[in-house]
Amino acid sequence: MNTALYPGTFDPMTYGHMDLATRALKIFDRIVVAIGENVAHQKLELIFGLVAAAALTAFALSPWFGLSIFLVSITAFATTGYMVVNMTVVQVMTPDYIRGRVVSVRFLVIGLMPFGALSMGFGAEALGAPIAVAIIAGVGAVGFALVQIASRIFSKPDAEHAVQSDA
Repeated sequence: MNTALYPGTFDPMTYGHMDLATRALKIFDRIVVAIGENVAHQKLELIFGLVAAAALTAFALSPWFGLSIFLVSITAFATTGYMVVNMTVVQVMTPDYIRGRVVSVRFLVIGLMPFGALSMGFGAEALGAPIAVAIIAGVGAVGFALVQIASRIFSKPDAEHAVQSDA
């Protein structure tokens, strides 16, 4: 018997949730729905972002190869965690009527990452790699803080749009 686990907060339960469960029943014999608590995504986002920035700064200053490998691994884990939580926040907090546009803008921003690598290369050439990496980690920490501030400002519910999306 094939069993699938379907975790989520399901708050509120949507047609999308039901559709996914219905389609999954065509593949699996049984679906176990695990209802979890709603976690404060903004706090997770901040924690992952600051851990990534701290690990990257420590990597920049690390004189030992083994420690550097460990710190790069922590940076990669924290950055991935940040990106996953950030996409979840975008999906959950964006009203249905503009979600596609918001997600497409987010992916445009992700597509600009090579320009960040280019500026990092210029900085490494001019200042040395450790200093350039430490500077970019500091810029990242400031960016994470600004995202947190902006998300708190712009995440207040808008009654007019809430009514339109429910209709």
